[in-house]
Amino acid sequence: MAPVSDATHNELRQLAASLSAKVEQYDRSNKESRSSIVRAAQQVIAAVGRIPEEQMLEDAIKAGEMVSKHLFSLWGVFDAIPDQGSVALADLAVTVSCDVKLLARYARMLVATGILDHDGPERVAHTDNSRIFVNQHPSGDLTQVMYAQGFVPYGKIDEYFEWNGKREPSGQSRNPLTFAYGDPDKFIWEVSYANPEQKNIFMRSQAAVQSFYPATGEYDFAWVRDASEKTEPDRVLFVDVGGGNGHAVKSISSAYGIPLHRCVLQDMESVIEEVSQAGDSPDLRLMTIDLHREQPVKGALVYYLRHILHDYGDDASVEILRVVRDAMADDSRLLIAEQMLADPPKPQATAIDLIMLNIGGKERTRAMFDSVVEAAGLEVVGYHSRPGSEHGVLECKRV
Repeated sequence: MAPVSDATHNELRQLAASLSAKVEQYDRSNKESRSSIVRAAQQVIAAVGRIPEEQMLEDAIKAGEMVSKHLFSLWGVFDAIPDQGSVALADLAVTVSCDVKLLARYARMLVATGILDHDGPERVAHTDNSRIFVNQHPSGDLTQVMYAQGFVPYGKIDEYFEWNGKREPSGQSRNPLTFAYGDPDKFIWEVSYANPEQKNIFMRSQAAVQSFYPATGEYDFAWVRDASEKTEPDRVLFVDVGGGNGHAVKSISSAYGIPLHRCVLQDMESVIEEVSQAGDSPDLRLMTIDLHREQPVKGALVYYLRHILHDYGDDASVEILRVVRDAMADDSRLLIAEQMLADPPKPQATAIDLIMLNIGGKERTRAMFDSVVEAAGLEVVGYHSRPGSEHGVLECKRV
């Protein structure tokens, strides 16, 4: 093995000092504090370097952990582990009707990676990492979505590109996900929502996305509240286009004092029906829409597209933006809240991009967003984000 140069030693000392300083300043309640430690630790690992054998084993570990978490969720194993104390694998196997030898092999994987705790021979217990998979926790649900939209298509990805040709998928059908599930000509939501429980898991998982990328704190919506006192009382202030169960619009309304009765939540019929049945936001106006057809709300002050365009290829994104543009007034603003790929990007961002590829969508750089916005007859007039974040809000107006 080649000796380590003085330059490498100096780099490692500097990185280690930076990591140590961040550890000293660690604030458990501050997500950015934790993220800065993780990034510094990753820089140390990158500087040390990995041998090929280690890379292969790391890939195998992450794949094994992902499959094990999926099966334990699907089989109800996490739910069968007591919240406090431990349980014998033999008893657990009886509870979930599984061969104990099979169960033990997946349990060992989760113990080895710190998802479950080892409490003596053939006994396991919950950790904070495994409790997210019980009681319909949004983070556990999001992991299940990552498996369904990531792992399953990856298992068929070579067959997909042999069938499709080696070109970028760009539609809601004929993409790796619909191909992997055996219905390539169906739209992704027809496939993903075919199982009602999978649909429920997806809807609940959006609360976890909200915690990763809060709707508040990037863009100052105070002007919308102020405008509510000056504009016509019947003018819609805020349209959450494709807003799912309304987490974002309700959060923004509450944080900035925007009257909820002057806000509209739009999504596909099945989603809006569920929001209506929940009945937890009686003041919020609900509306069924098709993103590709005429926007029914004309001249609203703000049209808000949060994590919508990354579901679509470039041509479809331009079409969606044109539909919104045609409904905008001269003083309307279109706000696009999305992850913006840096150059070079972070591993997490590129991992999400490949999952979006599976459903015919993509993450974009600022330049890529500028291109689709301009093609739709819009102009970017501002960009808003938290310091150091790859997530932000593009503010646009009609040209």
